[in-house]
Amino acid sequence: MPKEQMMTLAALRKRMQLTQSEVAQKVGVTRETIMRWEKDSSDMPAKYMFVFADLYKYPLNGIFFGDSIAFSDSLK
Repeated sequence: MPKEQMMTLAALRKRMQLTQSEVAQKVGVTRETIMRWEKDSSDMPAKYMFVFADLYKYPLNGIFFGDSIAFSDSLK
């Protein structure tokens, strides 16, 4: 089974051609919150992790729980 590439929230948002304001409206938070989570999602409530996975149509593990060691090893 192929490994999913780890993607950032900002990269996924841009791939979907959405602005931070559009995402904030869809998710139900402020644009400032989206900006903060795009820089560091460690304080994001778990319920929003599922919302982002659904919105961006990308696996939850590929957004928030990527194994950076395994991913970097697969690039060799």
